[in-house]
Amino acid sequence: MLAVNGKSKHPEEAKKFLEFLSRKEIAAQYANETGQNVTVKDVQYTSPELQVAGDWVNKKTLFQPRFTITNAENQKAVVSSIQAVLSGKSPQDAAKEAQAIVDQRLKK
Repeated sequence: MLAVNGKSKHPEEAKKFLEFLSRKEIAAQYANETGQNVTVKDVQYTSPELQVAGDWVNKKTLFQPRFTITNAENQKAVVSSIQAVLSGKSPQDAAKEAQAIVDQRLKK
């Protein structure tokens, strides 16, 4: 994600730099050399890891949906549940624990 800081001393130059980084060929070079997805439309991923990630672009999913959670405690509960599953806890148990925290926060 790219942006120009509102307090930039050189906003026009920063905008030109963003325009450069947003060119399809430049964004593709950046993505394929760093292994990071970019938000520029129609970028061709040539690295194996990004080709796999690129398959998800056409699916109806949210990228990093936990960032849409505005309550910090609820977000922490969700992240903790993901970490718990990765550590071996069953998804059902991890979700139940996270849901209890979310329910408690909603009552406040």
